[in-house]
Amino acid sequence: MFGMSGGELVVLALVALFVLGPERLPGAIRAVSAAMTQAKTWLDSAKDQLNTPELQHLREPLEELRAPLAELRAADPRRAARDLLAAPPARTAAAATPADSSGDPQNTSGGAVA
Repeated sequence: MFGMSGGELVVLALVALFVLGPERLPGAIRAVSAAMTQAKTWLDSAKDQLNTPELQHLREPLEELRAPLAELRAADPRRAARDLLAAPPARTAAAATPADSSGDPQNTSGGAVA
């Protein structure tokens, strides 16, 4: 209930017993229970009102967006960055060509000087 474990519920019950006392604790439990029941009834009613056919035309564009949103949520930018950093550096075209054998630093033709 509300993400609470059994031990937490026991501690909460003991605190309520000490704060409210044994005389008022049953009435407080009934009041909290009635409030939770009323809230559940209200939420169920609101959900039923939102699931009407009149609102179906509003739901259709949202359904079209679900697939791209799911792809975005599945994307992990940290993993993509880690993969890019771990990959060996790509060889560029300049690094792949052999060095100029003419010895002339001004010669950019790649061949011998004429």
